[in-house]
Amino acid sequence: MQRFSEAIKPRALDKSGSRKVFLQTAKRLLQSNSLPDLLAAVDNYAASERGTEQKFRKGFQTFFGQKLELYRDYLPGVYEAPPDPQDEAWAGKYAAMLESGELEEMEALANAV
Repeated sequence: MQRFSEAIKPRALDKSGSRKVFLQTAKRLLQSNSLPDLLAAVDNYAASERGTEQKFRKGFQTFFGQKLELYRDYLPGVYEAPPDPQDEAWAGKYAAMLESGELEEMEALANAV
């Protein structure tokens, strides 16, 4: 609980009754996931949201809630970190995409939707 609060959304679990809800949710999650995998999901989400304002980050119940189960997208083996723009291989691929016009095509498609 503290790790989630520190990594993602401070004070998200300070509300009345949050400890009870946390314990119920943790029990449900640990029936089908290992603790290291859940902690990795928290770390992966925190890394993906670095630079995002806190008010736009998902809260504990949204992230781990039964309805959406968003945490599954950040579990090891599922989550793929975005490429590091400083990585030489990514920089080369990006340059090739710019040169070929592929980025403009992708942008035009995104704007058309």
